[in-house]
Amino acid sequence: MARLEGKWHWVVLAAAIGLLLLLVIGGVWRATGTGPQVQVPMFYDAHYLYPRPWTQEQEAPGVPEPASLAFFGRNHISQPFTSAVDRLSSIELWLDGAAGTEVEVSLSALDSAENHTATVLLDGSGRYHQLMFPSIANAANRPFILTLSAPSASREQPVLTHTVGGDRIGGSVMINEYSRPGNLELFTYVDRVMIPAVVEQLLPDTFQLRLQQYKPDWLKGNLFGWLLLGVVVLSVAFFVLSLPAKYNRRHALVWTVALLLFCFVGWQFVSGRVVVADSGAIMMTPAAAALPVSAEPDDAYRLFNDLATVLWTTDRAPEKRWAVATVGDAQSVIDVPGNFRIEHGIVVPPASRLLVGIRSDGPATARVLIGDTVVTATTVQADAAPIRLEIDLSPWAGQTQLLSLQTESADANSTVQWVQPQLETRASWLLPDQEAIDGMVAANYVFGDTIELLGYTLTEDALVLYWRIAEPTVQNPTVFVHFLDGDGDLVAQDDAPPLRGAYPVSVWQPQTIIADTRPLPPDLLPGTHDVAVGLYNSADFVRWPVVDSALQPQPDDRAILPDISIGE
Repeated sequence: MARLEGKWHWVVLAAAIGLLLLLVIGGVWRATGTGPQVQVPMFYDAHYLYPRPWTQEQEAPGVPEPASLAFFGRNHISQPFTSAVDRLSSIELWLDGAAGTEVEVSLSALDSAENHTATVLLDGSGRYHQLMFPSIANAANRPFILTLSAPSASREQPVLTHTVGGDRIGGSVMINEYSRPGNLELFTYVDRVMIPAVVEQLLPDTFQLRLQQYKPDWLKGNLFGWLLLGVVVLSVAFFVLSLPAKYNRRHALVWTVALLLFCFVGWQFVSGRVVVADSGAIMMTPAAAALPVSAEPDDAYRLFNDLATVLWTTDRAPEKRWAVATVGDAQSVIDVPGNFRIEHGIVVPPASRLLVGIRSDGPATARVLIGDTVVTATTVQADAAPIRLEIDLSPWAGQTQLLSLQTESADANSTVQWVQPQLETRASWLLPDQEAIDGMVAANYVFGDTIELLGYTLTEDALVLYWRIAEPTVQNPTVFVHFLDGDGDLVAQDDAPPLRGAYPVSVWQPQTIIADTRPLPPDLLPGTHDVAVGLYNSADFVRWPVVDSALQPQPDDRAILPDISIGE
């Protein structure tokens, strides 16, 4: 002990460095995350749109809790993301469900055939699950997709996962093939690359991209990071040098560095930003293929929207920030005051429905409206079991409508819960193969090297176009259908996205045929017409190039379907 007298500062520093090295060697370090963050207004007297709009005059709403997304049966929940750094080796996400429920998880690289899968057995409590896999050395800036499904779960006993607002990891959450705002609450971890991971924590790639818009050119790139590190070093040096002369500055510097290291390690370990590799993680195994996420052509209902996941895109009246998504009885719920209205714009697919439960701690009336039409009005008794509603939305198929959930109560302090409000559709417009289409007249045109017009059929009141996409796209073109007379002059037309926007091109999956029903224009006279079909970008009206089966470009970027008899 005598030898250590006066040298404890070196011992403490060595212990801090040793602990850090142990975590670097034996732990995985968080690189990206989508947890809730503190919010501030963008400008004075302006709305800040994430995650609950508020103005400078209002009290700041603080950090919101994540919303819950329920999934079950044949539904898939997917999260595309981009890895920020190399050596991706682990992911973490929150799951809840009945004890014994199995959740199938797959992680796939979108630019290769690399897939990993695992089965998570739930224990009846909502908690975070760590899933590990062999380290992916060259993961930086590569796209991945995480997919979840729970075939044994039901609507009454679903599996829940967390979602948050914004887009912080390079892609929006997907319900089946439908993209929705926000992200899963997903954390990614990397193996033995502590410094890049911590840099990503403190200065994420998405923030760096925003920062580059405001920095002068000479500060862009790595220089800004080195300058930031220099500020930290100079700050520590200033602290040490400013000590009175009676203190040993070398001892003070060592103690300061040791304290900073201990604080850093404690912050990383306590907050879960570094995890010991064998601390209860679930090991994922290599797989030949990922979980299927493509649209399956059958008539079963499946999810296409979940109102709990889109709270940050809804209008809430009269007070914009009182709607709260939470969990109740192992289901996702939206808590609202007794007098309140949630409004959300949707494009209504054919054969769709709204499923929702209602309960309240005081007598209340709950209404569901489509536009100005009251679809249903329900009286809810205090503390009763949830009333389950199944509302057919078929009368509004193909229309853009405002869906409103409205509550009224004599008790201003009462709380009403909308239980698991979800929208489902029966995708009858998806077909398995070309041979199953009776009476289809072949066309075989390709638009933009991506979308194929296979052919068409004609009914008494509609022209049905059959499309197929070669690979997914983020574009959503509009379809034009021009009816031409014998001189090639336009006599009637129909311009609209496929299925009136209910199934946009951006959600189409390869090798699935889409039956796009186009009602015949009411001003179209009977007779024989040529029909010109094309795609264009709605933003600038630029048409997509089109080629025929012989790869010959078509004049005016349109495909001609000749001699179609209308009303004869």
